[in-house]
This record gives sequence, C-alpha cells and structure tokens, in this order.
Amino acid sequence: HYLDKITGNVMATVTNLSAHDYGCTKLEVDRAGTSAVNFVNTVPSNRIFSKTYKITPTTNNATGNVKVKLYYTSSEVQRWQAITGNSTAVCTIIKVAGNNNIASVNNTNNTSFTINTLPATVGTFANGTTFESTFTTGFSGFGVGVLNSSVLPLNLISFSGKFLNKNHIELSWASATETNTSNFEVERSFDGNSFEKIATVAAAGNSSTRKDYAQLDIDFKRNAKNYYRLKMNDINGQFRYSDIICLIDKNTEPIGIFPNPIKDGILNLLLLDNFINKKLNMVMYSSDGKRVMQKPISTNAYLQQINVTKLATGSYTVVILDGKEKIFQQVIVITK
Repeated sequence: HYLDKITGNVMATVTNLSAHDYGCTKLEVDRAGTSAVNFVNTVPSNRIFSKTYKITPTTNNATGNVKVKLYYTSSEVQRWQAITGNSTAVCTIIKVAGNNNIASVNNTNNTSFTINTLPATVGTFANGTTFESTFTTGFSGFGVGVLNSSVLPLNLISFSGKFLNKNHIELSWASATETNTSNFEVERSFDGNSFEKIATVAAAGNSSTRKDYAQLDIDFKRNAKNYYRLKMNDINGQFRYSDIICLIDKNTEPIGIFPNPIKDGILNLLLLDNFINKKLNMVMYSSDGKRVMQKPISTNAYLQQINVTKLATGSYTVVILDGKEKIFQQVIVITK
C-alpha cells in the first residue's frame, strides 16, 4: 500500500504477480486535482480524472505482471462524473507505456505515445472508490477515465427560472432533440456547491422536435440565494449536468457569489439587472487583512467568472464596489 504522508489516505495498492524483483518502487501523484481534464481529445465525456500517478521501480520489466489499484475520494469521483456525465462502472485504467506520465499526453500529441487501457474492477473504500486492473506491460504513468464514451444524446437549448410569486419558483427548460432519454432530475443548492434532488421529470425518450419542460419549487429558501441544475439521464445510465442557475430573492444581495467553498479555482459572480453595464470593481482580502486581488468586472453579461487559482487555501473576503455601495461576502478557497 502507498499512503499520502499528509492526509494518511491510501493512494494505491500495487501487487507483483510475477517472480521479477522490481526493487524499491516509488509511487507519486504526478498531477494533482479534483476535477476532469482533456486527454486524447477535447470531448467532455472523454476527460479523465485530474489526479494521475507515476510508478517507478528500481528495475522495471516491460512484460511484468502487476496488479494496480488506484484510490480516488468521493469528491474526486463526483466532480469527474458531473463534468463527463459518465458512470464509474464504465471506467478504464489508462497506462502510458515507457517512462512517461499521463500528464504529458494531450489531444495534439497523443499519437506519439503508446496508450493501453483495461476495464477497471470498481470497488469502494472508506470515503471513495477504487479502480483495479492487471497489466503485463510493467510500470509507468497511470490514470482513470473513459476514452470512447458517447456524448449524452440530448441537445439542451435553455434552462431558466423565475419567481411566480413569493411562494413559487418556476424552473423551465427545453431540448431541441432527444435520443433514448430517461428523465431529468432537478437539483437545488443553497450554497452553489452541495446539491440535492428535489424532483424527477420524465423525458420525451426520442424526439426530433423541441420539447418544453417545467417544474415548480415551493420549498426554496426565502431571503436567500437558490441554485439549480439539471441532471439529464438516458436509459443506459449515462448522465450529464446542465449549467447552474441562481435565483436571488430581491431581499438578498444584488450580486450572487458562488460556489462556497471554491474548489476548482473559479469564483462566479451573478449580477442582477440593475448591475448590468455598471462600472464595478472586485477586491479580495486574505484573513489577515491583506489585499490579494483587485480587478474591474465586466458587466455586459449576467454571469462573470474570476480565476482565483493563484490564491492559497484559506478564508477570503470578497468586496464588490460600484462607487455607491459595497457588498461583502466571506468565501473559502481550496487549492489543488
């Protein structure tokens, strides 16, 4: 077993199934992350787990017989599923032959590498998922993902929401075409990060014409921000998520700031109508009061995205200034 020195989490289990002596064998996470990244192409459903491994023995054996089990936490798995729309049941373990890292491969150079994939035996452990395969090509770079999955056959053309009155929010969406769709799960969050299912709406199944859908929410949080997304499922168990929308009660702040905590390096600002085309500035302060970021905000669109990947893990205060008033919110940034 290989353990993370900092967290104590198990990272991998490697079993030698041959008589070959590999000597001292090092395992390292050569690329960290809790998301999904492009690999041999840019199709979202073909993205692999951000976290990849490199196993380096003292004496490698290009025909060695080894069993490799890789461990991923529940948050890593959930984020990968949300981005790709894939189930872990169809995952493979990916191996790049030779002394190469998975992170070295991309959609422009992948033909220069020998890439092996094997179906993974999927298991569970305390707080996550394991992927296990047996290789006969020695050690090198390893990762997990689905290289040839199909894109969910549904073309979502709109998803929006509005307050019908003080007691009802109406969510509506439309598809242009659907093939073998099963249903839509409507999910809600109060922090833009942790979502729960609030309704399931049957899908058309197969359609070549526009289909419109709607769902009411009567249990939303008053005087607060309510975030929504759709989980779109097909009959084969494939799914993907829509973009997140945020409905803001007019008694709340006129700018929505989410998610909180920020885990993927992107801070979202959602502007109400009265802030569109205004001159706004955003300032971020660390917990010790130091200004760590200041930049003007483009207000020609309702949703603005701010890159905060250069900030260290910690608590920050976001301040939005429009010349007349200031809006404050505490956020937590978790770096990879």
